[in-house]
Amino acid sequence: MWEEAKGFLEMNPNLEVTALFRELQRLYPGKFQPGQLHTLQRHVKCWKATEGPPKEVYFAQEYKPGDRVQSDFTCMDKLGVTIGGVPFKHKLFHFVLTYSSWQTGSVCRSESFEALSEGLQNALQACGGVPRLHQTEAAELPGAAKLVLLRFDGAPLELIARRNIPTRKARRDEWCSGLTAMRKVQCSTTDARVVLGGQVVDYRGCMPSVAEEALLSLRSSQPLFLVGGFGGCARDVAETIGLVEPWTRSRSDWPGRRKFKGWTGKDLNNGLSPEENKALASTSYIRDAIMLILRGVNKLRQQTPAETYQAEHSAYAQGIRMLPPRQGPMLQGLPRRCGTPAQNLYRRISKYW
Repeated sequence: MWEEAKGFLEMNPNLEVTALFRELQRLYPGKFQPGQLHTLQRHVKCWKATEGPPKEVYFAQEYKPGDRVQSDFTCMDKLGVTIGGVPFKHKLFHFVLTYSSWQTGSVCRSESFEALSEGLQNALQACGGVPRLHQTEAAELPGAAKLVLLRFDGAPLELIARRNIPTRKARRDEWCSGLTAMRKVQCSTTDARVVLGGQVVDYRGCMPSVAEEALLSLRSSQPLFLVGGFGGCARDVAETIGLVEPWTRSRSDWPGRRKFKGWTGKDLNNGLSPEENKALASTSYIRDAIMLILRGVNKLRQQTPAETYQAEHSAYAQGIRMLPPRQGPMLQGLPRRCGTPAQNLYRRISKYW
């Protein structure tokens, strides 16, 4: 009779035991007494545990106030937003507090680390605090950068310590000192820099970001590769140090541009000849730029061991503490708002190095 009961359960695993018991009583009159219902319940429970359908796996998620936040990028192209009749293709950085479901967002053009950093900073300022944990799928992407927090003087800052610092809107002088300190740390922890594109308006530091990073590389004798064929700040720097001809149309100076007048192409220290540096500063072909940069990298690797680069550049940064040696050389790429060609250039050079 148990085999017959199993047949009912196999056809309908969710069948109630009381209904099954009444059906057995109907099929076999006088065989089962009401007190035997508990025995059948134990048999059914054992059958479900050993032979029944698999149970749904469930992980309980308990959120606490201020404990964690989640963020991700969302493509907004399907909304059909237009500006002046032209489709506006963009993404949204979406930020959600897991406990209260409070959310905010910011518009961006791509899923870059720059967009993640800016979106996260704006969201934390809007919510008025810093959670203990930040979860984002962007951190799981191959090759994604590690989020590092720094104080205004460039000293490392742990995320847990950041929670105890009141959130407020940064002043202009704080933006300048903070970004400069960050770029000095970048310069001291990388072996070479590729400068490409870069805006010269609406920046937050004391001078355009690409310009300040290039200037720090020059002052520390760090190998610097100027790719000026895509315009922007990199082209202005290349023009100021004499690698390309001036623009035919008038172009206003940006703060700090005159600081490059004392430098020439010989100070780039990138292994390329003067003619090769001029070609790199003027070409708009990605493949040509890649080959020239790799040519310079290869010459540098033959001339000086990677350990020498680490010792020279980690000692720089005007008071920044000595950082521990890395496992291998790194290349600081700067694809500032230049789209896919700049990103491909950075990835291919970094892979070779």
